Amino acid sequence: MALLLKKVNFYMKKFLLLLLSLCFILTACQSSGGGKAPKEIKDPKILSQFWEDYIDDCPFTISSSFSSWDDPSEIEPLALCNYLFLKMQRNSDMKDTNFDELVNNNADVIWIKADKLSKYHRMYFTKDFNYRTINSAGCYYDEKSDSVVLSTAYLIAQLPAVTYDSFDEYPNFSLEKLEILPDNILKATVASVDFRLSSQKEKGKIYQYMYFELSEDETCRHISAQVDIKPLKGSFIKGNFKKLPFIKDLDKYTSIGPIGSIVPLFGYNNDGLTVLKADIEKGTIEQLSTIPLRSEHSESNIILRSGRVLLIETTYELADDKTINTQKPNVYLSEILLNDGSVREIEIPKDCSYIADISGDFGKMLYKERMDGDFCIYDFNEKKTTVIEDTAPILPKEDDPNGLFAIETFGHGQFTADKEKLVLYKFGYEWGAGYTIYDILSKSSVYYPVKTIWGGFPIMTPYGLYIGEIDDGDENSYKHGFLSFKEGSLKELPTVNFPENFRYSYVPNGESRYIPMLMPINQEDYLSKNPSGLSEMALAVFDSQSLSIKDTGVRLNRPPFYPCIIYTLPDGNVYISDSEISTENAFLVENPFIK
Repeated sequence: MALLLKKVNFYMKKFLLLLLSLCFILTACQSSGGGKAPKEIKDPKILSQFWEDYIDDCPFTISSSFSSWDDPSEIEPLALCNYLFLKMQRNSDMKDTNFDELVNNNADVIWIKADKLSKYHRMYFTKDFNYRTINSAGCYYDEKSDSVVLSTAYLIAQLPAVTYDSFDEYPNFSLEKLEILPDNILKATVASVDFRLSSQKEKGKIYQYMYFELSEDETCRHISAQVDIKPLKGSFIKGNFKKLPFIKDLDKYTSIGPIGSIVPLFGYNNDGLTVLKADIEKGTIEQLSTIPLRSEHSESNIILRSGRVLLIETTYELADDKTINTQKPNVYLSEILLNDGSVREIEIPKDCSYIADISGDFGKMLYKERMDGDFCIYDFNEKKTTVIEDTAPILPKEDDPNGLFAIETFGHGQFTADKEKLVLYKFGYEWGAGYTIYDILSKSSVYYPVKTIWGGFPIMTPYGLYIGEIDDGDENSYKHGFLSFKEGSLKELPTVNFPENFRYSYVPNGESRYIPMLMPINQEDYLSKNPSGLSEMALAVFDSQSLSIKDTGVRLNRPPFYPCIIYTLPDGNVYISDSEISTENAFLVENPFIK
């Protein structure tokens, strides 16, 4: 025991209680022949100490994205450096950093000597990592100073370091179980509450299993982490629907709805964008391809247009301080062919910096040449660009500190289904400021100053624009309206048909007149008084031609506020996926509004 005390480093002394307890438990397990069975540690003092020394700094750093990893190189470098920087703070070991300047607001970056990061890395991780290879957004290695530089603009960790009093009092993040496995391995089950997966009665959680090695010097080091998403399940209780049981266990994939009998599914990994194809008629699913991304500093968007799948990829260059330069992106447009998953590139203007929409006939594209410029229309056939005047953002004056919060500018737009008009969306800081209908042929426009909460979540149909959450000045309620393309007028919809909480869907390119909605049968029960945590929901359809809501007769039993993906297809079918997080429980409701 004296030898053990000599081996304990100064920064781990307070962990001694846990170490001694673990030693006794391990000895008991091995001597009793139960070395293969996990042993759960339930002592609150041990759990609290383990939390403080190893878990407390994870939520804002290496567990901020709650993803799986087997090697430290798979963790975001910024998160990894933040985690170790917090450990340095807790050990009052700020040598070889500019911590004092940072606390006194005299520094825009954090710099830490590479050797110091490597030293702390070996304290807390079993597998090595070369900090001199870091070159990512907000975090890079500076050869001249032999330091890793972290931009405070990308800072994840709280400064100075904050400690929560107990392992079970952290907001929406908790240590639920600590186990000793064979070969001196510790398994910590950490749960993060996700409100999107929760009902009134039960919390849906994302679990991260963190594995540690109990070293010879009786300290613990990270080995790996694995994630398990366990959402609550919704289920149909009656109605005419078709379950798609083969679309399951695909938590890392998302859907953009069916194209005929085919459901394309997409997921991102280190190799790029993986494309899957589910066939509703055959009941099969297959992987088509993995499309490499052009840059690690990129983002991509997948859209569905008239049965064709388009991939918009935007790449960014790094500025001199290694932060992402969002003002000069490179944009690429391509089509994903669902017969084999291959990609066909589509030529667009070289100065394109943002693609807002593409017309359903693939004849025109709405885009921007500069993020601070006007919207433009590009004609694919004529190779011609038309500038839409007065659609550029209005920048605040330099001497106006509150100017940013008063700006109202056009941030997005869509082609109408007839391809003859555009609807441009105007946004404020946290609100929608109105809509402009632009006639492409006459180049004339009409502006409708409709203020909405958070942008109003507009949905395009062939007949007009459905607008939810219109601000009527009452903080406790809002109205719904319909902006008719033919009449050029905004009609208020009867509020009685639109409860305060309901879910509506995405209608690809405004090709369908119908908007499916999930609506609670009992609004009061839905909001607060359902003891089971589930509410009966009706699948209703809003008809944009008659401006009426029709009940399809399909019922779902699901948690309140549980996310749901719903797509209306031009052929009249409605596709429903149980969650935007998981594709499990996918259904097809065939022509629900045609009886």
